[in-house]
Amino acid sequence: MQALVKLSLEPFWEAQFEETSYGFRPGRSPQDAIQAIFNQIRYKSKYVLDADIAKCFDRIDHNKLLDKLDCPKAARRLIRKWLKAGVLENNTLEETNKGTPQGGVISPLLANIALHGMIKDIENSFPNSITVNGKRQRHYKPKIIRYADDFVVFHYDLKVIYHCRELIEQWLGQIGLEIKPEKTRICHTLDKIEIDGETIEPGFDFLGFSIQQSKVGKYHSGKMGSTGELLGFKTIIKPNKKAIKNHYQKLKETIDRNRKVPQAVLINKLNPIINRHLHNLIKSRNIV
Repeated sequence: MQALVKLSLEPFWEAQFEETSYGFRPGRSPQDAIQAIFNQIRYKSKYVLDADIAKCFDRIDHNKLLDKLDCPKAARRLIRKWLKAGVLENNTLEETNKGTPQGGVISPLLANIALHGMIKDIENSFPNSITVNGKRQRHYKPKIIRYADDFVVFHYDLKVIYHCRELIEQWLGQIGLEIKPEKTRICHTLDKIEIDGETIEPGFDFLGFSIQQSKVGKYHSGKMGSTGELLGFKTIIKPNKKAIKNHYQKLKETIDRNRKVPQAVLINKLNPIINRHLHNLIKSRNIV
């Protein structure tokens, strides 16, 4: 039944969702989000707010979510029942006053509906351009890229990044959510920066990828697409250390479980794991 309701709601909401929202949406992958990040920084280094929403699926306000649903009353009643169904653990039924059903088919769609509007509202809080000391600064709006409960904010002005963090915290508070402090980080894509007396190294991790820019000579430098002007840096995106370690661990576990099987069987089990990793690696190389 959840799948049927999801099939009926998803086309409408897919037409409404923000362009730079990628998680749990048909036809969109983590690589698409990484490509969008690359497009944001390929010609200009920027400051980054790398943040995570704390227990997103567990804390969504039911009333705020139900108010946002634009659907027939019958579907709304079903969704309300699923949200309020409770959790049975050790023969004890606990009420669920907030959050979406864990493992529910419709839960990712409901989470995206709850978070819908954050990107647009925050970006529209800033003008398209401003004038500073008589000079016109264009493209002043920050850019936000979200994948489920993870998101990154880009801008060339550190003050705007701080302001975005405040606005996002206020916006999330309206639906019962908050940013996870231990997984929130401000950095720069190219340079070291100092925040509260701490030196922050350039680059950040997102969706299993390490994203960083490095200063290079003219033979390795990126170029402006229209003029061919040398940028003086190169953007490098590759699987991060944690993703590579997890890949090796999956290979090790597969080999350990299949020590007694014929070699051909083991190869058939290893190939899909290796191919998935190579696919991600090739996609990241193409972005670079």
